[in-house]
Amino acid sequence: VHNAVARMPFLGGARRELMGLDKCGVEFPLELVLSGMIVQNQILYMGYLMDVRDLTNFQDLTVKQELLLRSLLDSSCIVRLLGGQRLIKDHFSSASVMFADVVEYTQKANLLNNEELVAQFLNEIFGIFDNVVASAANVMKVKTIGDVYMAAAGVPVSCTGNAAILLEVALRLMRGIHVYNRCVGGDEPVDMLMYSRGSRVSSTVQPWRRSVAPLKLRIGINTGPLVGGIFSQLKGGYDLYGSTVNKTQRLQSTCRAMHIHLSADTHELLPPPLQRLCGLRRGTKLKGYAVENTWEIDCNADPSAKQ
Repeated sequence: VHNAVARMPFLGGARRELMGLDKCGVEFPLELVLSGMIVQNQILYMGYLMDVRDLTNFQDLTVKQELLLRSLLDSSCIVRLLGGQRLIKDHFSSASVMFADVVEYTQKANLLNNEELVAQFLNEIFGIFDNVVASAANVMKVKTIGDVYMAAAGVPVSCTGNAAILLEVALRLMRGIHVYNRCVGGDEPVDMLMYSRGSRVSSTVQPWRRSVAPLKLRIGINTGPLVGGIFSQLKGGYDLYGSTVNKTQRLQSTCRAMHIHLSADTHELLPPPLQRLCGLRRGTKLKGYAVENTWEIDCNADPSAKQ
């Protein structure tokens, strides 16, 4: 081996330059690519030995594959799947789940009357959601179902304070929608930086954006025991199951526009400053559950609006 040179880290590992010999005894450059991840004291290593002459295309493909995998699954799930685990099933004694949707989405989509514009509309809104969730520690996007966005805190790795963490995310989503409405409404420069994946709204507000504005959200949050895992080998993703999830959906569907609807279980776990934001909602009927008291936060007022 000649010219073993340590270089910059590559995908969480390292690269080493080596020299090999072909069948005719002629030297040619090789590169050893090592990659590893550490999750909960588990270490998974992967290595590739490649002809440098083919390395450029290989590196581009490897980077894209890893970025795609990380965009679909949490790193702890990736480690277990690559380690040969076929069934991932996790039990959580307490985790928080959030469902959020756009009020009157169907009517707004019908106004657009164009499949491409509907897709662009959802992409912008979910882009705001994705950026907020991705910037929060211990919060995971689970999936989207139509115009409904599902996220959770305390999965797939348990954490304390997950109710407060997820409520802070919900409050940021509401602020993000207020920013979006101000931009589209023309009250502020429409090219201001948006939450949506770091992109900017077009300097000329397109008519279709004005036709769906202002946007309003409904958000439901619940906390309790649940099961998470990957139970399908075909296009399987990490999903959540249990009564806690079902009740969250009921909270979201009975939520008022621009409100965050919380179960009593979630409210009880919040620190006092966040509890003081909540108002009691007596006698709430949730389908499949007994009538109970819930809590809600009114987010109709734009906290950033000029006085």
